[in-house]
Amino acid sequence: ASLFWKLHVLDEKPYVPHHSPSHLIRPREPRDRLGKIKKSQNGHDDEIVQNNRTPDDHCLTQFHHLNQDQVPGLNEESLERSRAWVGNKERLHKLARTAKEKDRPLNIVVSGGSISVGHGINDPPNNRYSAQLEQWLNKFFPLDNGKHHKVHNIGAHGADMCNLAKRIHPMLEDLVKQGVKHPDMFILEFAVNDYQGQDHVKNVDFKFDVFFEGFQDIALCAEVVVNKLLRENPNAPVMFLEFRTAIPARRTAQLLHVGVAQHYEVPVVSYAEAMYPEYLHLLSLLNVSESLSAPKPTIGQTSTVLPYPYGCAPCRQDDILKQFRKNYCQSVCKIMNINNIVHCNVTQTPPDRQPCYPPMFAHDCVHPSRVGHSIAKDLIVHAITSAIRDDCQAKPSMQHILPESGWLVESPLALASRANFEIVQDTMRMYSRFDELKPVQKSAGWSLYSDSTASHKPGWISTNSKGNETISFMMNLPQHPCYAVYVAVLRSYEGMGQFSIEIEDMNTNKKTSMDADGLWKPHISVWSDIQASTDNNPSCTGKCRVSIRTHPQIDGRSGNKVKVLTLSARKCLDIK
Repeated sequence: ASLFWKLHVLDEKPYVPHHSPSHLIRPREPRDRLGKIKKSQNGHDDEIVQNNRTPDDHCLTQFHHLNQDQVPGLNEESLERSRAWVGNKERLHKLARTAKEKDRPLNIVVSGGSISVGHGINDPPNNRYSAQLEQWLNKFFPLDNGKHHKVHNIGAHGADMCNLAKRIHPMLEDLVKQGVKHPDMFILEFAVNDYQGQDHVKNVDFKFDVFFEGFQDIALCAEVVVNKLLRENPNAPVMFLEFRTAIPARRTAQLLHVGVAQHYEVPVVSYAEAMYPEYLHLLSLLNVSESLSAPKPTIGQTSTVLPYPYGCAPCRQDDILKQFRKNYCQSVCKIMNINNIVHCNVTQTPPDRQPCYPPMFAHDCVHPSRVGHSIAKDLIVHAITSAIRDDCQAKPSMQHILPESGWLVESPLALASRANFEIVQDTMRMYSRFDELKPVQKSAGWSLYSDSTASHKPGWISTNSKGNETISFMMNLPQHPCYAVYVAVLRSYEGMGQFSIEIEDMNTNKKTSMDADGLWKPHISVWSDIQASTDNNPSCTGKCRVSIRTHPQIDGRSGNKVKVLTLSARKCLDIK
């Protein structure tokens, strides 16, 4: 039986791309002024007559020239699908004009997780998608003054949109110190990490695990980031870049990012939409009885089952960071086996066949290969060059007017406040600034360590089943009528305990407390921000002590873990 019938996430009929192999090779055919391939009366392609060119011909020629470095075989349908949400085009058109004028360097900011860092690929500073985008800008829009365009990569392992929302103010301050007061573009890559708690989940419950309890919190963080970037940088486009893992059942945060994108009319470029229909088509063509293997390629053949880069290709081991090469590339059989989707014996590949290695994955099933990074660069370039083509063809773009109210938070003041945290204390470094979360007092049951080999995120952890373990932290802020205090903890579906949070204001001696629970229904394990004090009840006026005390283990629970990750505070709203 084919793997397709094992994947419940697919529709009843497998997806079949509407293109022939010739489209996948992407020859540059002569085209008419509408972009259609020119045909003569006898059915053969005609060359465009150079002395009879229209302005649109010039624009299309320029468009194809700027896209000439695409990954071989990347087809038009994938490129079109990648524009998951086009949004308002005015800011992209401004970027296009600035690039064409070549008067000054462009500064583009990329922020994301380990995908943006380039985890797993060889020589990340030169091969990750942000570096390839910078190389493309300097190749096709060289500056005469000896200066260069720059793509600033502010990625961090494990970072998600809420991490960025709390740290966006210092991040922008750091850019100003580097001479970048108003970046020309922002690219946000958080689709995988905003749903990263599904990494170890085998069976997704679509009632609880997709639209889980923290869904709105993540969407709000995305809105906070986009709102701040758009309002403080009135000419810069903000773009979501949406990746996806090799696990078919694994959801991503694209579905909530698109909601923010539609409200603020910002573009969404989706690697997932571009590549996954063909990936699922590939899975439907492989048989479990043959260990999900592929025919061996003939001489000169770069891919089997489907054309490159959608089919099964040889593993490019040199593109993998040296420390990960021992694991080789991840075959489809390994990916499906690791995630318990099907039982596939990796040692029983038929002698006339070989493992199927999708080119867009490498050493694991989460991070893209070097080819995957090249494809991501191509999708961003396609969005930028489409704006250049439209501008060349004098296509109008509506003025980008920001909405007067928010998507999830009506008050713009509330959104602005959530992007201006006064203090963020962490158990691990996120971005350039790091204010370590150190306790001033703790009982013996608390220790700082990472409890996950997958995420490597340390936290202050207590597992004592008897409870009554206490840990305290100090916050020293300038005196102010009210600060809203947040405690970020791990929330999961098993082994978690209950606890209390107490805030003691050292200026007023007032104490405020609340109870919380680390257990929830969704089969997802993610950090969750608990607002421990409300905006209308001053609990901290500057110097305050925050304590977490664990409760005894609840009968029927498999553990009593409490994991503290971050302590943060912002000024309260509407203080009279």
